[in-house]
Amino acid sequence: MKKLFKALLVVACAGTLCAGAVALSACGGGEKDTAAYGLVHGAGYIGYADVKVDAEDRVTYAYFTEICFPTQVPQTPKTETTAATYYSEVTYGNVTMTYDAEAKTYKVGDLILKEYFKDEANCKTYVDAVKEGKVAVTVDGAKKYDVMTWSKLCKDANGYWGTANSSQKLNWKGNRDAMVKYVMDNGVSKLLTLVKATEGDNKGYWVDSSSVSTGATWTDMNTVKEGSISYAQLMVNAFNKVAKTPVTK
Repeated sequence: MKKLFKALLVVACAGTLCAGAVALSACGGGEKDTAAYGLVHGAGYIGYADVKVDAEDRVTYAYFTEICFPTQVPQTPKTETTAATYYSEVTYGNVTMTYDAEAKTYKVGDLILKEYFKDEANCKTYVDAVKEGKVAVTVDGAKKYDVMTWSKLCKDANGYWGTANSSQKLNWKGNRDAMVKYVMDNGVSKLLTLVKATEGDNKGYWVDSSSVSTGATWTDMNTVKEGSISYAQLMVNAFNKVAKTPVTK
């Protein structure tokens, strides 16, 4: 009887492990990144969007943020009488960014960042390094990891556009939260139809083709600028990575 119990226990455990392996595989095993990355806001920042859906392609989770280029964290800030100075070298993994004074930006090899980050994989590697605290600056030959941090480079944490102005009505977080709420409430199917209302109660807000307001006012919500994509497009890109039926305009 004891032998039979042990045999059943082994089979049960094996079954549990197999079930776990199947579940892990179904979820991508934590290996597939379903987020979308891309140049946004005039190709000066990296947008990072993540959307999850259920079996019916209904949005169950939405997230969006922006990560600054290293130029947003100068070695010495600009003053009324002096120009800002920048760290000569920024590194993470096998990537080395070197500041080019003539181009007024960092380069990876011969590519300025606006060119280098046209590759989504390069965007993802940078965002991951920022999240994990693995971005270093070189000072006097030593690497420092407490400069280019998430709290300095992520707009969620660094106070970027912290105060609303009269034309935009909301600050960065207010706009981001409104956009994410709209996606959670309405999905992404109409994101690429958004236009800014010019009259009525929703004047100044982005509204969809059914006149539903997103509650967001920021310029780049559905504005395509050379070298970058809109926030709406990035959210759609993230959705399309997990949805059975991708969204097209």
